[in-house]
This record gives sequence, structure tokens and C-alpha cells, in this order.
Amino acid sequence: MMTHEGTSVPCNVTREALKRLFGSGGIASVGQLAVFDQWRDQIEAVASQKWDCSQLEDGKVIVRPEDLMKIGF
Repeated sequence: MMTHEGTSVPCNVTREALKRLFGSGGIASVGQLAVFDQWRDQIEAVASQKWDCSQLEDGKVIVRPEDLMKIGF
């Protein structure tokens, strides 16, 4: 969940997106939450950009690997 101007916005990050950020080292060794925390600012920047462009899926912002590729990850 993220907020935009005080409104809660449902936001998800796919496991595949987290794997892309973490690399080939094996996400299971550190856990998905640890990867999210490490890359939170970048994930939120992508989510915010998708929100601003009204790129919603079923009312949610979903960050996928291809979104990360667009910003160089």
C-alpha cells in the first residue's frame, strides 16, 4: 500500500520483479521483504510513475519486471 495525496493506493510488486532487483543470487536466502526494503525507493518511484500515468490493474498499481527494465534495472 502506498499513499498519494493522503489517499491509500493498493500497490503490489511481483516476485519476478524482486528477483530482477536482487539478481541471480537466490532471493530465498535473504527473503522477499529484505529485497523490497533494500529497493523500496526505486519500487515506489516506479509505482508512483505508473499511478501518475493511470496504469492500474483492477484498481491497483502492480510493479512488474518490465517496469524495472524501463528505468534501467
